[in-house]
Amino acid sequence: MRRESGQALILVLILLAVGALLLVPTLELTTTVLKSRQMYGQFIKEDYAMDAANEYGLWRVLWEPGYAASLPIGQESDPFTVTINGITVNTTITAQATEALSGVSLVKDHQIKPTKTVTPNTASPGVPTTFTYTITMQRLEPDDAVFDPLEEVIDALPAGFVYVPDSSVLDGVPFADDDLTILKEPVIVQPLNTLPWSRIVDEDAMVANAPPPEQNYGTALTMKVSSGIPTSNETNARVFLKVDISSIPAGAVIQSANLTLWAKEYPEVARTYDLHRVTANWTETSIHWNNQPGIAASATASARTPSDNSTPMKWEVRNDIQAWLDGVTTNYGWRISDAAETFGTENFTDTVIDALEFDALRGKTPAIIPISGDIYAIAYGGNGDHGYLKTVQIAASGQITDTVIDTLEFDTQRGLEADLINVSGDIYAIAYRGGGDDGFLKTVEITSSGNITDTVIDTLEFDTLRGLEPDIINVSGDIYAIAYRGDGDDGFLKTVEITSSGNITDTVIDTLEFDTLRGKTPAIIPISGDIYAIAYGGDGDDGFLKTVQIASNGQITDTVIDSLEFDPLKGLEPDIINVSGDIYAIAYRGDGDDGFLATVEIASNGQITDAVIDTLEFDTLQGKTPAIVPLSSGTFVIAYWGDGDDGFLETVAITPSGRICQTLLESPEFDTVRGKSPDIINISGDVYAIAYTGGPTNSDHGYLKTVDIVLSNYVNHITEFRSKDDDSSNTEPELVVSYIPLGGSDFQKITWRFDPPLDFTYGQKRTLSFQARAVLPDNSRHWNAVELQPDGSWTGLTANITVGTPSDNGTAGAGIRVTKTSDTPIVYAGVPTIVTYVISITNIDIGGFDRLDAIEDYLPPGFSYVVGSASAAWPDLNSTDNPQYPYNIGDFEPEVTPQPDGRLKLKWHRQESANGFFPGVELLHDYPMPQGVTYTQTFQALADVDVSGSYQNEVIVKLKDWNKYGDRGIGDKNFYSWPTGTVIVPAYDLLSETELSALRTNAALTGTGIEVKSWHWKKHK
Repeated sequence: MRRESGQALILVLILLAVGALLLVPTLELTTTVLKSRQMYGQFIKEDYAMDAANEYGLWRVLWEPGYAASLPIGQESDPFTVTINGITVNTTITAQATEALSGVSLVKDHQIKPTKTVTPNTASPGVPTTFTYTITMQRLEPDDAVFDPLEEVIDALPAGFVYVPDSSVLDGVPFADDDLTILKEPVIVQPLNTLPWSRIVDEDAMVANAPPPEQNYGTALTMKVSSGIPTSNETNARVFLKVDISSIPAGAVIQSANLTLWAKEYPEVARTYDLHRVTANWTETSIHWNNQPGIAASATASARTPSDNSTPMKWEVRNDIQAWLDGVTTNYGWRISDAAETFGTENFTDTVIDALEFDALRGKTPAIIPISGDIYAIAYGGNGDHGYLKTVQIAASGQITDTVIDTLEFDTQRGLEADLINVSGDIYAIAYRGGGDDGFLKTVEITSSGNITDTVIDTLEFDTLRGLEPDIINVSGDIYAIAYRGDGDDGFLKTVEITSSGNITDTVIDTLEFDTLRGKTPAIIPISGDIYAIAYGGDGDDGFLKTVQIASNGQITDTVIDSLEFDPLKGLEPDIINVSGDIYAIAYRGDGDDGFLATVEIASNGQITDAVIDTLEFDTLQGKTPAIVPLSSGTFVIAYWGDGDDGFLETVAITPSGRICQTLLESPEFDTVRGKSPDIINISGDVYAIAYTGGPTNSDHGYLKTVDIVLSNYVNHITEFRSKDDDSSNTEPELVVSYIPLGGSDFQKITWRFDPPLDFTYGQKRTLSFQARAVLPDNSRHWNAVELQPDGSWTGLTANITVGTPSDNGTAGAGIRVTKTSDTPIVYAGVPTIVTYVISITNIDIGGFDRLDAIEDYLPPGFSYVVGSASAAWPDLNSTDNPQYPYNIGDFEPEVTPQPDGRLKLKWHRQESANGFFPGVELLHDYPMPQGVTYTQTFQALADVDVSGSYQNEVIVKLKDWNKYGDRGIGDKNFYSWPTGTVIVPAYDLLSETELSALRTNAALTGTGIEVKSWHWKKHK
């Protein structure tokens, strides 16, 4: 039987060896010609399980009269005998059917089917209740159909319901309001009235560990937050604040809440201040350092000190206010403290020690590594973009010998973006972008004195299509991993073998395409054991971090372990380094080409914490190609290509928890003319070497400089905030809130906009959930509806919430429900069969309405309407007063119109009744439809098909002059059934669980039996 794409039904047939039981005629499976209409063996022959003749023979067993044609699904057959290649077994067969998704091209433009549920679906009257709505969206169009990705989800909340900010979750993952690349937070199209509320804090006080720590500062006019420093007893200071929110109405939905503090003066460098919720009571007149209350483990919010003293600091505290209002937690106020206490700023001085122009023609993207003692090697793209390797001598004091020790042109065509690594002893490997932009790996010999052997030891072209920006690391022993940007700019990871003598195995061990969209400038780092992390510029040049598993033998697990988009705007040229434990720092070129530093958490098993810990924009003008190395405990130095293409250094401090503290560097420019693509390493103590592309403007010479970076002093940075007791300038600490009270009668229409549009694979289900709050009256119902754009599909009124015992059973504005059933769920291929269909249309609204305008039914390909088979029933008219109802067969014949895709459109609408009961042109459907009435339209179709599949119908019912929900801006007058009335046409493709040689042996046939699996396929347009 021909099978086509779109899986619809899985039938599992198990041939069980049962011994010598009741015998039926033996069927010899030999050379009978295959009937392709009933059986298609391509899948089997591809898997070398059975030939076509055997398939046809087994088809006869399954489908000829007396066997499968009379064998219900799930029932075991009588015993029968099968002979394969002279081996005979007595077997029985059981057909088991499990219906799965069907690939269909829909008549309507709807491609994604939405459904919606709500939890809880009941509520107590007059009690504020939070409801969780879940919208499930499934693509029903097959993969080869033209598909319009999802642009918007529009939800019309019931009257009085209020959306809870930041409650949306897509596919189980929460997302922030400002995450515009995935989803914007709902835009309130018809907002409820938002009410303002503000209040000066009721209590505030500072606590400090400076002697005496028992000092109370509750009446002071100012309050300090300070960082302290590790080398002395200088003060850590914190601020406590409390505000009474009892005047905000109970149950209100907080839309925003900000705590604002004004400062007399901020520190010279930016500090991060954390705001934590306090967990025990305190008073401003008695609190001090030694009796201060505890705080919540996680900070509610963080804010960085501004540079302008006239700018206040603000913390977003909406979640805390909502929790206090709802009684989830108790209002004991907040504590504000430096995120890096006892971690005051380190001030550094830096001095250029020496310089060497190691290539006066060109020195692009140099990479420098130590060789032995004071000998170092630099690999780079030299004149003509050829690949060069040079050795130099740098003393521990930073003095550079005036001349290069030795030179090797390791690639005479191209040798760009080289990365250099020691293999063993004097053997080194260079991964680089070579000729044709392919990926190359070469091994060379460099002695401890800096002499380079004149010839390359071995070469491997590890990617013959593309191999840009490679980064190579050792995995274990002779195994190395290379992360790079490959074909199509995708991200690739490959493993190779390099022996200690420099010989490279001729083939790559394993490959993983870790990003199928883009993988620019990847940097790979070991995490723990066989776990590695790759930071890179991904789709849209956004910053991505992924973890992978590489075994010690070079085998790469086929899937990425975890992923984090660490910068949704830009994250190019990242360099990643371990800070402490599971904390890592990534320096990169971010939005506007500025220099950014972000910290993240990566567990030893590769799981990445979902959010970035902290971020610092270390250069607001330009920060290209940053390279970060440790400076001292908890401090790091970043060399980068800065403003004016000059070479810059920046020092930062990072706490073990990942908080970033800015530091001061006296002279940040190591080259005031040009400093592109720097690579920095430590030489000894405070001395560092920087290899970079420098020279006069518009030149790309190769330069090497050494610098001395020395800690000069620590600074305890202090912010002095104004307290509530300083009312002289209207700068008291203040809480400003906006909220929506519950109990109103207005409604919200919410729109989630996807940018870029959200794509679906065939059959994929995606979920969008969110929360809404309401206080509901007794004996009421509350519906909800969702529409998807651009295709306009919608749920109808659904996700009902019931309060008490409403007087009616309908749903206001729901309209009708359309369903369709078939009396023959299974039809056999090539066997013409009559199928009886019943379309049911039920008024699920409150009260009656006018009127049905038309019914359209779309029969699947291969089905034809049986003329004169239509009948109708309308219970309201089928009464003793109208004994001639239900109508006779033929009363209402449809218009029959063939469709381009092979379907048949049946349309019932205005036409004269055949029995003359309605002699005019008004259709029975034009009669009013009372609440609860179900109208049925029955007809028959002849199914004559030879292609297996799940044949489904679609029904569209059009209402006349009905617009109960049009004021909500969603929905459709045309009520749609979605694919329904399924008729299954089974087929069998035989797939053995064993290989061919094993299948055709006594052991295979007389042991545990033969398991045969069958796929049932759906034809689509």
